[in-house]
Amino acid sequence: MDEPLFEIENWRGGWYYKFGSRYTGPFPVRSAAIAAATRDLMVPEPSHRTPLPASLARMPAFSDFG
Repeated sequence: MDEPLFEIENWRGGWYYKFGSRYTGPFPVRSAAIAAATRDLMVPEPSHRTPLPASLARMPAFSDFG
């Protein structure tokens, strides 16, 4: 799983990254194409969810305290 998801190519005086059949660029230097591909194709970190408070529907009604 350490293989990059993209390829870096140089043509027509610019650097491009290729993801699938899509090319993105041109970038002036190879390192800029790599940085853009890494940023654009980054897999998001799993989010940490905060438990929600109990629903109001589950809380006793005001009339239940009478």
